[in-house]
Amino acid sequence: METFRCESDHSYQSSDIHDDLSRQLKKIRQQSQERLPTPVHVLNTVTDTVGDQIEERFREAQKCHSGKRIILIPYLMGNDHWNGILLEWNSMEQIEQSEFINPVTGFDSIPDELQKCFMKIFPKNVLRCKIMLKDEGRTKSRLLTVINLLNAAQNSHFDQSSITLRTDQDDSTTSFEGNQMNFYELEKRLSSGLAKFSISDENMLSERIQRSQNRIKEYQETERMEDAEKEMNY
Repeated sequence: METFRCESDHSYQSSDIHDDLSRQLKKIRQQSQERLPTPVHVLNTVTDTVGDQIEERFREAQKCHSGKRIILIPYLMGNDHWNGILLEWNSMEQIEQSEFINPVTGFDSIPDELQKCFMKIFPKNVLRCKIMLKDEGRTKSRLLTVINLLNAAQNSHFDQSSITLRTDQDDSTTSFEGNQMNFYELEKRLSSGLAKFSISDENMLSERIQRSQNRIKEYQETERMEDAEKEMNY
């Protein structure tokens, strides 16, 4: 019988997002357990150029954790293209969600080797693309991957609608898939170079997006469509 040791390597880089994700998840739990009703585990980053790292992470997700859970895996393509993987199990040890989140516009498919590796470990499942916050360049992929994974872990899943905003700093276009919500703060922070600031700013941003989304949902449920439209366009 094949054995697997639950010991992750710690060869990730100092600029890794693993620790940032872990810190933010801890803060979210401290603020409200209801925002993370399912246990969330962040595994060490996978670099696509390093051997069998991703297969090891998939085996770790499968064998080193049990019960209802969410696994987050930061996935680095090359030197500067960050992505996220979210896997969710139910209490019966069945995978309910297996998502690959790429925050760079134009990258809308899953790398073949990644998909093959996933299906090797989980033959009854496939990875699926999850469209969340996107930007045309890779420079913001680190920031957006953190935000996307945090939102995905909180089940803040977006609909099919899309908003496109133009940033002022580099004239790049940022596409946002999901409920029309208050993205003004996000655009402003991205255009002013949020990646230079501490990750706590990202947490504040995520909370503001969540509050706006909740207000829109409340307005729509009570048929206050005019108020909902005002919130969308704020």
